[in-house]
Amino acid sequence: MQKYLKIFPLLLLAALLLSACAGQANAQTSVSFQPVTTITLGTSIQSSGTLSAGQLTTLAWGTNGVIETVNVEPGSRVKKGDVLASLRLDSVPASILQARADLASNEETLDNLKDNALSLNQAQLDVVTAEQTLADAEKTFASLDYPRASDALIMNTEAQIRQAEQSVARASDRYRMVQNLSDGDSRKTEAALALTNAQLSLNELKAKLNWYTGTPAQTDYDSARLNVEKAKIQLAEAQKEVERLQSGKPSTELAQAEASVASAREQANAMYILAPFDGEVIVLYAQPGEVIQNGATAMGLVDYSTLKVELAIDESEITQVKAGDPAEISIDSLPGLILTGKVTLIDPIGQTVSGLVKYTVIVSVERPDSSILFGATANVIVTTGEPRALLAVPVGAVLSDTEGEYILRVGADGLTQRVDVETGDLAGSLVTLVKSGGLKEGDQVQVGGSSTSGTTQDQQRNPGGMMPFGG
Repeated sequence: MQKYLKIFPLLLLAALLLSACAGQANAQTSVSFQPVTTITLGTSIQSSGTLSAGQLTTLAWGTNGVIETVNVEPGSRVKKGDVLASLRLDSVPASILQARADLASNEETLDNLKDNALSLNQAQLDVVTAEQTLADAEKTFASLDYPRASDALIMNTEAQIRQAEQSVARASDRYRMVQNLSDGDSRKTEAALALTNAQLSLNELKAKLNWYTGTPAQTDYDSARLNVEKAKIQLAEAQKEVERLQSGKPSTELAQAEASVASAREQANAMYILAPFDGEVIVLYAQPGEVIQNGATAMGLVDYSTLKVELAIDESEITQVKAGDPAEISIDSLPGLILTGKVTLIDPIGQTVSGLVKYTVIVSVERPDSSILFGATANVIVTTGEPRALLAVPVGAVLSDTEGEYILRVGADGLTQRVDVETGDLAGSLVTLVKSGGLKEGDQVQVGGSSTSGTTQDQQRNPGGMMPFGG
């Protein structure tokens, strides 16, 4: 019995050693070394909305009939007002035919009234011109009874005449000195020109003084009076023309004619599908020869430049968003399609939704290279900050104990060293480091294994009783 008692502890010890070795083998196979890397991340906000467009519509027929022509197909680009499809004239109701006749008549009436309106505008301008002409004529007539110049002006002109007479005398003296020279001599020519200019200046000043000191003749009064009477007659004729044109109240008739033309054109155009804006046909339902009813859908039209997603951003995040922030858009129903865009509008008025305040943000979307599904759910990532380069490690490299988060850095000798860190955002299988504890890009770190609780040892060989790494 004692012999068996002595053997039992040995067997128990052997079992424990085998168990430890097995645990060591399992731990070692779950451990690897991977480098510290640098990744670029930007601050972003994620939300979702519905893909739509500011100008997106379905076009429908406005009357019954048989389709005669369809001028577009899916993908056709059109301009506002283009005729996209039409009905056979012999298939539309009589009211459409009557509207076409009324349209022609009403357009002719409108053209005549517009001509009359232009004539009225010109007549009113003629009245303004005649009033100004009369005022000028009356001013000229009244000025005949007033002195033509003040005493100071007359005295100043007399002084200028005396100076001009002296200039003429000097110029005459210079000319007499060279008058016997040949006619081609430059000195004689210059002296003659100076004398001529001096005499002209004197003559002008004398004429001005004579007018200043003279009195109007009877012919001046008669001419001024006739100009006043002529201006009065012209004004009266211009006013009479305005009254004649206004007698039929053309402005009222013009407005009525414009309304009649618009109404007739709307009825006549019911047999056509017209483009309401510049855009692209995205779906076509109409086919030539098809019998349609009033209200039947003909086609869909979109302006891709107004493509957008409307988001509802929480009040805790809205201050991070600004106009111009870039966005990336993915669509659940179109896997693999990634669209780009930017924030174009932030509504400053919030709306309460289920007790939370939300703000509407419009993200304009760049035109896609392939077809898209309007009304589909769009997932949007708005980048709200500049991209930053951050150190990152595999998620499995981060351990924790009572002292916080740490990583085991592996040296060239296979020894591991504890490095205290603080982690940040996840990026796939990596996690960024807010505090790196001295780690740098390229350092090898241990990935896998279990955290050591309560350890304070900075460097350790064979952590957890394992064999040295690389051995």
